This record gives sequence, structure tokens and C-alpha cells, in this order.
Amino acid sequence: MYREPADFQAKRGASRRATDRLALFASGTFAQFAKGGQWRQPHASWSRCSSRYGLKPDHKTELEAVSEAEYTRRRQVLSPALSLIAPEMQSLFTAIRGAGYSLGFVDPDGVTISYKESDAASRNNTSGKLGVIWTEQIHGTNSAGTCLIERVPVAFLGEDHFCSNIKHLVCASTPIFDWNRTLIGALDVSADGQFVSEEVHRVIFDVVQAAGVRMEDRLFASHFSSRSILSIYGDSGGCAMLALDDDESIIGLNRFAAFALPEDAIGRKIWELLDRPVAITSCSNEDRANLDFKLYGDQAAITSTVHGTLARAWLDRRSGALSRRSGLRPASDRLDMCGGADTHFSTQIDLIRRVKDTTFPILLLGETGTGKDMLARAIHAVSNRSDRPFVAFNCAALPETLIDSELFGYGPGAFTGARRQGSEGIIAAAHGGTVFLDEIGDMPVAQQTRLLRVLESGEVMPLGTGKVRKLDIRVIAATNADLLEQVRTGTFRSDLLYRLAGLVVNIPPLRERTDFEAIANTILAENHSRTDLTLSDEAIEFLSKHSWPGNIRELRNVLVRAAYLAPANVIRAEDIFLLPCLGDEPRFPAHSRTVRGATVEAERTLISRTLTECSGDVARAAEKLGISRATLYRKIKRYRESSQSAAD
Repeated sequence: MYREPADFQAKRGASRRATDRLALFASGTFAQFAKGGQWRQPHASWSRCSSRYGLKPDHKTELEAVSEAEYTRRRQVLSPALSLIAPEMQSLFTAIRGAGYSLGFVDPDGVTISYKESDAASRNNTSGKLGVIWTEQIHGTNSAGTCLIERVPVAFLGEDHFCSNIKHLVCASTPIFDWNRTLIGALDVSADGQFVSEEVHRVIFDVVQAAGVRMEDRLFASHFSSRSILSIYGDSGGCAMLALDDDESIIGLNRFAAFALPEDAIGRKIWELLDRPVAITSCSNEDRANLDFKLYGDQAAITSTVHGTLARAWLDRRSGALSRRSGLRPASDRLDMCGGADTHFSTQIDLIRRVKDTTFPILLLGETGTGKDMLARAIHAVSNRSDRPFVAFNCAALPETLIDSELFGYGPGAFTGARRQGSEGIIAAAHGGTVFLDEIGDMPVAQQTRLLRVLESGEVMPLGTGKVRKLDIRVIAATNADLLEQVRTGTFRSDLLYRLAGLVVNIPPLRERTDFEAIANTILAENHSRTDLTLSDEAIEFLSKHSWPGNIRELRNVLVRAAYLAPANVIRAEDIFLLPCLGDEPRFPAHSRTVRGATVEAERTLISRTLTECSGDVARAAEKLGISRATLYRKIKRYRESSQSAAD
């Protein structure tokens, strides 16, 4: 399996949800992390060379090769994959040969299976290069051998090599994985270091990594050619590919998708991870469609393409089930849907309509899960800015060190690790449209000061540019925090609060809304593929008695889970499983004081506590308990039925 470099693990840990990572990928930020290349980091390899292999720095390596018969056998094993990636191999060689680089492909054991020499005098002698073994055990630190061990792209300059007689080389390598994320080999380039500068080698390293990703995508697309593939495009040029079965289940992920989505994504329905398609259009190719969708808790539309049988099915369902599930409705309807039939909240929706076409800032207050993000998106959709960008930024999703550059932008080379072309930043990307600042209460004070200046002046100056840009933006902010209390404690600036609080909208928690039944039915229609499902009166009554600490987000999860458990097209009360509220002890009917009764009681308690720890995620709870999801669902249903029988 692909191993993430340590620096990427740290950056990914700053993102709290899988959808945050996918949003970062689509914006171009995530792709640079997902590459994971190690530029001139030979230290771990040197340690292996001395302690594990017993090599000395003055050791002079000698070429070792497998027999011709063994080479032929290994070549045959990789022949299908090599034929698929051959066009990319040739394109890469054409791009690098002028810089003096040779190109090779080694199998997982470091045996050279394919080789192209750029020097005309040596090109006719490539047969002497085939079958040569390039491992750390034989040659010490070298890009091919080190890459195969560490399973991430690596690049070395002369002195980075451990053994003295290969220090004249510069080399770079990237691992190649098949559709199942199994290592099949490594792409390797090398040249004489006296003719290559460090700057040129860094560029070549980037080119090699990009070529490796394209090769993997070819292997992935070929394996799933008979299935549907959803391709999500990042601004950096990368592509997250998801292979889908006809029932919309995820059956495969390419490298970028594997980084961006949860570990248990395989086997889950696509609409459990992606939310709200906002546009579906056909392409010239009848089995391909363009799809713009949004993520749970995010507002920026992400562009994708679906290829295969699902493309036609989704196009045909634009006005049907997919529309109801995804919110493909007029903008005014979406705003009405947020207000629902709750009298107090509907009054606030009317106030929003009065200021929808102004630059009047709006502050959305409400508990977690009440739908602040959905309301912000609806406000933008009904405004005169609806055809302009809607850009969301979660102030709690990134560490303080990254917020400044992501929010306000930076120039080329502004800091180590910055993109070569710089970044305009979230604020500038919303020019002419709306910027949504979610979790504004979690923004560090230093960034609050800079944000206030931007809002007051309408100007932004990206880090390291010295250039001021005039902006036209509408700001919507949201938080579940008590900002007045934060002002008193000094963690939130009072002047920023006054600047954001043009119109303050208090979103009521689900337990206080008077239109619960309508909300439940709407969520069920929009979040599950079974369009014939309805809620029984008993189910509505049972749900309405719950306190809903997770609000609409919790209700959505409960209803989607119940939809899978329901044996018919009506969800009954017994199909619904509710987690105990925080602080509550699980309540179960008493069992006879027998060994079996005590065992059953212990199992029920363990299941309940594990589900609570996993926030209701049945898949994660099943994995933690060491049982299958189907088994866990059966146990949940059996214990619920016994509880209801005991209550009766």
C-alpha cells in the first residue's frame, strides 16, 4: 500500500473531515501534499546502508543482473502494465532526454525491466542495462532502490548517494501502483551530475512525479473500463478517480482519491461522501456527463466528470430522484426550504430576502449541525451575485500557520513550500461574489486583525507581493460559539464582531423547530437513492421525542441508516437506532440473572458505547468491535426489538 510521508500526515491531520481534504484537493492545495515527494532526504537510507547492509561509504558497487531467462519471466509479468503506460514512458523520455537523462523502469525487486538511454553512443547497448538489479543492499542509497523501500517519490544529487562510485550521478524515482494500490515497480531517471544543476533536477523530479500519476491513472482506468468512473479535477491538474458499481457503490480509488477520502470509502455509496450536485450536463460523448457537486459542510462547487453507464442514468434522472436528493431546485425554493414552516425562523428568512442584493454582512449563529452552511449557500443563490463565485473557508480546518496564506494569498516563492505561481487566496477568489467564513469563532486573533482591515478597506495584499488588490465581496460568517463571551475573554475582537454582525440570524436547533416532520421527509428524499421511502407516523413520533444534540446533521445520519435497515418502503420506529445523548447511560430492559443474560447485557453495553465513541458510524464501530457491518446491524435491530418488547 502507498505510504504517506510524515510531512503530509501532519498536514492532513490539521483537516478535521474527509470532505475538507477533498475540498483542499479540488482547490489545488491538497495535490501538492498528495505527491509526497522526498527531495534530498537520504538520512534514513544511509542508516540502513550502514546498520542493516553493512556497507561502507568507500564501498565501490558492482553491477549485478538476473539471468536472461529470469529477466524474460519478470518482463512477461509486467508486460500488460508496461504496454498500458508505454505512451507516458515515451512522452517522459522525449521531455528529459535533451537534459541528458536516461529513463528506466524497475520491478518491485529492483530489476531493470525497461531502459532508454539518451546518449546516442550508448543507445544501441541498452540490452546490457536490462536485468540489472538496483537495490539499496547492492548499491547503497539510490533513487530506485530507496523509492521501492520507502514507497514515496525520492530525488538525490551526487553527495546524497552512500557509496562513493555512484556519487557522480543525479537520480529521481517515483513508485508506480496498480488499481489496487499494489506496488508494481518504480519509474527511475538518472544523469551525469556534472551536466545537471540542482534547479534542473528539481524540475525533472516534478515531471517524473506527474508522469507517474498519469501512468497509475491509465492502469486504473483500464482495469475499471467496464465500470463507471467519477473523475474530480483539482486546480493543480491532478485528478481524483472513483470507480463505481452500477448501484453507485465505490469499488476503487486512485492515488489522489485514496488520500482525500475516508479509509472505509470502498463499498460505501457515493452519495454518503459527496453531497448536492448542482449541475449535470451531457458531453458530446453519450456515455460521459459533467457533474458539479458540493461537499457536506462546504459551499464551493467541485467540477467532475462521470464516464460509463451511470452517466446516462444520472442524466436521465436530472428531474427525478437525483434532483430531489441533491437539491436541484430553484434558488428561492432552497431558501424557503431552510426556513421551512417554522414561524420564527421563516421571519428571519424574510429579513434575509430584504438584504439579499446588498453587501450587508450576515452572521449566522446556531449549534453544530443546524444547517448554517446550507443557509449561506441559499443566500448566495437568491442574490444578484448568484452567477459569481461562492467561496467557503472553514476557519477551524487548518492550523494557524496556514490560515494566513490560504485566506489572503501569497506571491511566488513567498515561503518554503509555496506554489511556484503563488495563490490569490480565498478572499480574492470570491471577487464579485460571496465569501463564507465558517467557524469564524475559531479564527486566531492575528488573522482576525488582518481580516478586519480587509473588510474595512475592501483591499487585500497577498503575502510577499506588496501589491494591493481592490475587492468586491459579500461576507457571510457563521459560528456555534458564543462570540460575546469570546469578546469578554479577549479571544475575539469586538470591532470585528460589529463589522460582521450586519444582520444576525439565529438558526434554531432542531429540537425547537415546529416543522420537524417536514424537515425529516425532505432530508429522506434528498439523501437516499430509494425514492419510494416514507416515514410511518410511529417513526415520526419516535424521532420527535429525541433531543437531537447533533441537529439536522444527526437526523440525516439516522434517516440514512434507517433507510438501509428498513425491509420495506416504509421506515418504521423499529428500523430507527438513536445514540444516547451525551451524559446519558444506555437504557436496556432487565435480563434474567444468568450467565447468558449477563453476556447479552455486556454485549449490548459494549455495542452502545462503541457506537457512541464512533459518533454513530456503524462501519467504524464494526471494525472496532471486530465484526462485519451486517452482523452489527443485525445485533442493533435485535436488541432494539427486545427493548421495545420489554417496554410494552
